Amino acid sequence: MFAVTPTMENAIALGASGNLPVVFINTADGRPIVDRVNWRTMTFTMLDPNNPQYNIQTLTNQQIRGRGNWTWYHFFSLGNPPYRIRFRNGQEQSLFGLPMARNWVLLVGYRGGGDAVGFELGRRLGLECSPTTNFVELVFNGEFKGLRQLSEHRQADPFDIGAPGRPKICQESGWLVQIDRIFNTSADRGDPGFRTTHYNLPVLIKRSDLDQQILDQQFSNNGVIPNSINISVRNDWNELTALMYSENFPENEWRDLIYMDAWVRYFMTQTIVRHRYLSNYWAFGGAIADLYVHKDRYGKISAGPLWDLDNSLVWMEDEQTPSNHTIQGVYTARREPWLPRNVDWLARFFEDPIFIARYKEIWNENIGDISTMPNFLDSIATLVSADFSDRVQFLEQRIQFLDSAYNAVTPMVTNRDFGVVTFGTYQDINAQIFNFISYQDIENLSLTLQNGVNSAFEIIASECFATSMKRDIHANTRRTSGNGRITTVSVRPRNTLQVGSHRDNLVLTGTNQGNAVSIHVPLTVLVLNPLQAWSQDGRLYVTGLAKDEMLYVFSLTGRLVHRHIATSETVGLSLPATGLYIVRANNETLKVFFAK
Repeated sequence: MFAVTPTMENAIALGASGNLPVVFINTADGRPIVDRVNWRTMTFTMLDPNNPQYNIQTLTNQQIRGRGNWTWYHFFSLGNPPYRIRFRNGQEQSLFGLPMARNWVLLVGYRGGGDAVGFELGRRLGLECSPTTNFVELVFNGEFKGLRQLSEHRQADPFDIGAPGRPKICQESGWLVQIDRIFNTSADRGDPGFRTTHYNLPVLIKRSDLDQQILDQQFSNNGVIPNSINISVRNDWNELTALMYSENFPENEWRDLIYMDAWVRYFMTQTIVRHRYLSNYWAFGGAIADLYVHKDRYGKISAGPLWDLDNSLVWMEDEQTPSNHTIQGVYTARREPWLPRNVDWLARFFEDPIFIARYKEIWNENIGDISTMPNFLDSIATLVSADFSDRVQFLEQRIQFLDSAYNAVTPMVTNRDFGVVTFGTYQDINAQIFNFISYQDIENLSLTLQNGVNSAFEIIASECFATSMKRDIHANTRRTSGNGRITTVSVRPRNTLQVGSHRDNLVLTGTNQGNAVSIHVPLTVLVLNPLQAWSQDGRLYVTGLAKDEMLYVFSLTGRLVHRHIATSETVGLSLPATGLYIVRANNETLKVFFAK
């Protein structure tokens, strides 16, 4: 094809709708873009029939090349690939009123509305680096190529002047990385990287405008990154993953390294749209892909930007209806199919009760804006003349399901079974510890036993040092990182219990973030007579057993003679010979003479 004069009339004649902005691109030699490495010279024009103030008159000697991974290979084969645009130094452009930048992208991921919905959802949730969405129609070398999304490139922004989708990083120590299964440092990809000591995460370092020339000079063809550039990024990641891997997690100050709200909003966006590329559980056997992380302007490790969300807004192949989707796994990454079951690092976030408490809080703070996302997708469908009815229905069902599931989860202790204790010695049982997790203080805290003075249990006195709580409450509250609070309560059975089963409820009430809190913790204890054994009528009798408890009989040399599962408190056994035997059950041991 040959270049055409960039006018709306010519665009409409070629097939444009006339209702959307049109981008005209003409390569210098009139040939198509065939790779993602070599920059080609082009002219760039943009005409917006509805907002002429956004028109960009023809710019010559600009640059273009291919971009993307799957979208590049798939759409290149169809003759309509995604592109990256780079304006010359000193000719940065403000497109659609966004801050001026050199680098922009033309995406083809409009086909299901996933990118548009994900980017808008991130913006509504307050995720800072959420890219913008602007639909345009493309005329390339005089040929109409249809609908595209024109958006800012996701390069890091060290000067805090870039478009919303560019992560704002610290000039001295900031960075942007991609966690991706495609751990390839070939010249074609051009991203240096490393694997973390813990979790073996594949970390690819993304270049910013500032370091582009430096890195181009220092990288060899095989993509090996010099230690002078690599060391700070590697150290930051090894520090974070080491704390998350630690047995002391989560109360080991790991939250001090991250911007928690950004991680919550990032995961929440991915969950709502059901983005399959994050986990690649469906396509790549649980390997992470397209997870972007940056060190922000305040030195915190932060999630984002959102990217490549086009493969979303659909149920997995094994989830034909929302009812097949497991509610109990919504918070727990190992069970929720949207997050890979075998990626322990991602699962670790959801093993921190403070993270879960904040997740639930942010959800409820934003449910109004989340609930109108189906309307937004409907408006996109109208704008681009597409039928997204199945995806609108998915989004409605997904949001309803998640709202019900999230609010059914309380990130606190819900039950305690004190097990079996032996009458006469149980008063020495160790107190059981409850850790009530909250985000911010639980005010006006009240702890009671439902049966009051008749309870079989007692709350162990301990100093209370939270100023917002009553002094006579037997609880300790301590502050943790990320505005978390852990309120610790100690409970044990009373030492005056009779033989039998005893039950009660520990009740915690108060207010948190202005909302009433009421938690009931069931308590149970089974009290038995002490273990006793005797010989009678050629049988060995043992009493003081709990139903289904294992009873062991040994010879004096330690050989196991008999093993029995108790069906009642007292059992009778037949042994092979007269002699001394050792009887063991319920952590008690006694010696008995048996006469055959």
